[in-house]
Amino acid sequence: MEDFVQEKMAFDVWCLINPNYRQMVKRVIASNQPDLARSQVVEDINTHINANKPILLAHGKKLRYWESLTRTKPPWANELYLYQEGHGPESEHTDICQEHGLHFSGGDRCPICAGTHT
Repeated sequence: MEDFVQEKMAFDVWCLINPNYRQMVKRVIASNQPDLARSQVVEDINTHINANKPILLAHGKKLRYWESLTRTKPPWANELYLYQEGHGPESEHTDICQEHGLHFSGGDRCPICAGTHT
C-alpha cells in the first residue's frame, strides 16, 4: 500500500509565502510549473502575498516532494498545505486528515490512509 501511495498518487502543494523571499519562491514555482510565464509567476506571487492567501507551489507531485519540504520547512514558506490533486484552498467540501495533513475530497477516508486516490 505504501508503494502505491508513493508512486501512484499525486498531490498539489500550496504555500503561504514569506514576503521576504519572493525571489526564492519565484524560482521554486517556475521550476515546478515551467509552462507559466515568468511575468505570470511574479504577478501571482504579488497577488497572493497582498491578499495573504496561499499560492499553488507545485501541481501533481508525489508524496516524497511534500515529505522533503516539510522535513526542513524552507524559510520562504510561512505555511505549507497538502491537497489532493486538483484541489486547493478555494475548493468546497474538503476534509482534512489529521494524521497526514492532507486536504481531500470525495470520500469518507483520507486517500493516503485508504491507499487509494479518489
